Amino acid sequence: MDDFIKLGESYSYLLYDFAKWLIDEQIRLGNDTIYFCTREGEFFKEVVDSINTTSLKTVLLEVSRMSTFAASLENPSIESFMRLWKQYTQTMESFFKTIDFPIQKVDEILRKYHLTGNTLIQIEDDAIRSFFSDKTFENLLTEHIMKKKNELLKYLKSIGIRQEMETLVIVDIGWRGSIQDNLAYLLNDVDIYGYYFGLEEFINQQPLNTKKVGYLNQFSWGLKFITYVPIWEMLFNSPNGSVISYQLDPLKVNKKIKKAENLIFEKCTKYIQQGILTKMKSYQNVEQDPKKILKILKKIYLHPNKKLTAMYFTLVHNEEFGKGTDLEMSLEKIPLTLVFISIISKKKRILLKNMLYQSTWPYGLLTKEHLSFVNYYFDYMLFK
Repeated sequence: MDDFIKLGESYSYLLYDFAKWLIDEQIRLGNDTIYFCTREGEFFKEVVDSINTTSLKTVLLEVSRMSTFAASLENPSIESFMRLWKQYTQTMESFFKTIDFPIQKVDEILRKYHLTGNTLIQIEDDAIRSFFSDKTFENLLTEHIMKKKNELLKYLKSIGIRQEMETLVIVDIGWRGSIQDNLAYLLNDVDIYGYYFGLEEFINQQPLNTKKVGYLNQFSWGLKFITYVPIWEMLFNSPNGSVISYQLDPLKVNKKIKKAENLIFEKCTKYIQQGILTKMKSYQNVEQDPKKILKILKKIYLHPNKKLTAMYFTLVHNEEFGKGTDLEMSLEKIPLTLVFISIISKKKRILLKNMLYQSTWPYGLLTKEHLSFVNYYFDYMLFK
C-alpha cells in the first residue's frame, strides 16, 4: 500500500501539468464549464478540483461508448455501423452486445439467413447484407435507437447539456474520442470540444461539429507513450463501473460493476491515485517542465515498477464494447526457453518479437518476466 502511494507521488507532477493545461485552456477560450467523461474522467475531475482556484465549473458526465453509440445512429443501416466496423472485427454476438440489444430478439431473423451469434460480420457476404436489410430487423433496431436517444437526451438535460447550447467541452482519457463523436452526431447543432490525455490518429471521418486536442500531442515525443494504452486506463480507472444505459422513470444511470476488474483498483490503483492527489497542491503555479514530464512518462511506461507490472498482469480489462468480452492480462507470458533460444535462432527471435508486439504492454511484460534490461533498447530506439 505504502509503495503504491509513493509511486503515485512520483507520478504526481504529470497529472498536475495535465490538470493545469485543462484549466488554462478553458480560461483562454472563455469556457465556464467542463464535463468529465466516466470512467477515467472521475479521477481527472478530482485532480482538476484539487488545484482549481478559478470560477471554472466541473461536472461529471456519466457516459460510455456503449451507452452513446446506438443513440448516435440515424438509422440501422450497414453504412451507419461502418464507423464501428472500421475499428473492430465483430461477430453477431459482439455486435449486439456493443449496441446493448438482446440478440435473443433476433434469433428467428438470424436463422432465416442461416446466421448465428458466432457468425463473423463480413459486409461483402450476401447473407449478412440481407440480414441488415431485413425489414423486421430494421423496425426492431429503429425502435431501439429511438429509445436510446430519448434516454440519453433526458440524462444529458438533467446535468445541463441541451440541444440548444452553443458549445460543450468534455474531458476524457482518449484515444480517438469515440464518445465525443457519438455525442456530436446526437447533438448535431452543438460545437463539441474534446480535451484528452492523448489522441491517436483518427480512423473515422470526424463530425463537423467537433474539435479534439490531446495533452501528450503537444510534445514531439508524446504519441510514443500511447501505442499501448491499457496501463493508462488502469492508473486512471474508477471503481464505479461502466455505464450501460439510462432509465427514464425514475431517471437513473445503469452501470455494470465487475468485481474481477475492481480487484486491481482496490489493491493498487486507489493508492496510486491517493499518492498523486496528496502532492497536487505542492506544485501550485509551477511552470511546465517537459524534461520532467518525459522522465515520468518513461518511468511509468518504459521502465515500470515491478510491483506495478505484477498487478497489471492480473488485470481483467473491460472490452465489451467492440470485442464483446474482457481481456485477461494474466494470459500474457514470455516462455523463458523462447528467450534463450532466440539468442541463437533468428526464427525464434522473430517469434519473440511478434509475441511482444501483440502484448497489451510489452515493456511491462518484459519487466514482469525479469527482462527489464531489454527496455533500455526500446528506450534508445524510440528516442535516439
